[in-house]
Amino acid sequence: MRGFASIACAWCVILAQPVLACDVPVFRYALERWQPDAYEVAVLHGTPLSVDDAALWQSITQTASAPDSLNLRIRGADSKRVPDPGLETRWTSETNGATPWLALYYPASASRQSYLWAGPITKSNCEALLDSPARRSIAEALLDGESAVFVLVESGDATADDVTAETLERELAAAESTLELPGRVDDEVPDIDEQKVRIAFSMERVSRKDPSEQIFVEMLLGSEPGLRAINAPMVFPIYGRGRSLYALAGKGINPRTIRQACALVAGPCSCDIKDENPGIDLLFAVNWDARIDEFLLGNPEPAVVPGPALLQASDPKTAEGNSENDASTETVAVGIAKDAMIVSEEDVSRGRAFSPLVSVALAIAVAMVAVLAGSVVLAFRKGGREA
Repeated sequence: MRGFASIACAWCVILAQPVLACDVPVFRYALERWQPDAYEVAVLHGTPLSVDDAALWQSITQTASAPDSLNLRIRGADSKRVPDPGLETRWTSETNGATPWLALYYPASASRQSYLWAGPITKSNCEALLDSPARRSIAEALLDGESAVFVLVESGDATADDVTAETLERELAAAESTLELPGRVDDEVPDIDEQKVRIAFSMERVSRKDPSEQIFVEMLLGSEPGLRAINAPMVFPIYGRGRSLYALAGKGINPRTIRQACALVAGPCSCDIKDENPGIDLLFAVNWDARIDEFLLGNPEPAVVPGPALLQASDPKTAEGNSENDASTETVAVGIAKDAMIVSEEDVSRGRAFSPLVSVALAIAVAMVAVLAGSVVLAFRKGGREA
């Protein structure tokens, strides 16, 4: 009996150990496998569009008709979205319904019914909606093999912005030198050539006052509830095919939180569905499949339609009032996906991150083994008494 109990306990211990899925880092798996969700754009007009406005709208619809090059689609009458009375009220109030407007919406998977940006149909607005210099720079860096690009959205306070930029550059360089690619754990996963996959991070500064980046900034500030109310520098780690991990704001931008974000994107991928991981896709005018030089994981598989990903936000005031030296009250991110991969200090030091679903599965397995062991023990004891 003692021998059986020891074996049962040993299996419990084995099953309770963290399980690493494969040696493919998250950022590389995301780049090759995670198709970005589509944004929606609509036009509001009370009268027929003018020739010029119709030409601009047609340029958007034609661009959106090539989904491989842009994760954008036209919001038509068959849209399942709830109508946005707030937008219509604002449009009527500001223009009396006389000036046509564009309205941009987050992907349905983001579970946000309200529009993220709206404005007149102008050439500059159309260009800023579809693309921007910062997004082109970010895409080039990711396609060149960088693990993530940390976008610093400036607050307008030059001193605070510069201090944040210095901290970010220093910690990103430190993360590059200390983090390592995941070790070999699965013989069925293709070997990853470390010459082609490397840990590298960079920073992209974006001004809130730059007209060409206005819609991109709105996209970032609306990615989580409460961000627009925070008047402080913000950092958004972007990886994969233009996916924002989460937001860091104010005093929440410090060595610990920066290293955590780096460890998340550079850690071993559990190869889960995209929306089981934190973040939200951003709008990029990139044909990712055509631009990736080599698919190290093999030919891409058909995209899996993801389910909704709900985002939860903590109190923005908490992020502002955090002390860098107080780990118990420090806000790592203003908002993180409901099923975010959370890492401990030990995991961060090792560059490892685990999906919460893996933990749930392990807990269930351990419980089942414990119940089985208890049942066998009771059966043996009952047999002994009858004998």
